[in-house]
Amino acid sequence: MRSCCACRRATRSPAARPSWPTCATAPRPTGWRCRPAKRSSAHCGPPLRRWPAAAGGAWFVLRARRRRRQAADLEMRDELTGQPDRRAVMAFAQEQFELCRRLGIELSVALVNLDRFKAINERHGQAAGDRVLRDFAEAAGNVLRGQERLGRYGGDEWLLVMPGTAIDEMPAVFERLRARLAAQSVHGLAQPHGLTLSMGAAGLTEGFESVEALVEEADRQLHRAKAEGRDTVRCARAGRVADAGSGDRGAGARRTPRDTVSA
Repeated sequence: MRSCCACRRATRSPAARPSWPTCATAPRPTGWRCRPAKRSSAHCGPPLRRWPAAAGGAWFVLRARRRRRQAADLEMRDELTGQPDRRAVMAFAQEQFELCRRLGIELSVALVNLDRFKAINERHGQAAGDRVLRDFAEAAGNVLRGQERLGRYGGDEWLLVMPGTAIDEMPAVFERLRARLAAQSVHGLAQPHGLTLSMGAAGLTEGFESVEALVEEADRQLHRAKAEGRDTVRCARAGRVADAGSGDRGAGARRTPRDTVSA
């Protein structure tokens, strides 16, 4: 069937033109299909077959964009564990740092380290160490809430970003992580596997001017936790501006640079 009417297509020669005035009032010959024109009722609209082509083109464009987003997401994920890599988790930490500071929301970050992970690699092999990392990522994912993010910071070290969580809550977070790791079955290791972890955490206050400073403080607390026997957590927050006339510090004076909360 032809896609347009006789009054629009049959104009190559005067003899071929129809004798009726318009396609709207004329009898339609067999095999012709007419549609009302948008600009004029005397002419036909665009062929119907153009609309599926336009829709198909839009579908291909959307699919290409989706694939590019998926590829970008994969590029920022750790190949071994599937968790966000260092660049991705730091970008998320930066975003949450700015948002929480602007809105006055609590934010805590923590660095988590698997204790004596090097000994696992030496005793059981690198493949066993890789399984331990994957199983830890799975265990941590079962503990965290939707707005929290865990990313592989490097080696066996992980960065935990927890918006809406106060620094005083981090010992409880550590206990949940430790209990979940102890219950996690690790392929290649006998149960109980005896894996433990250490954590250093820092909470956002005005004493931290950048997310890098916040993570650096969490790293210092992690080293404290490991130096003090491992399998524990150490937390710190920057000092706030003291209230006017409080104590012997005077108005507007600051506390010591770091006030430490230990679990």
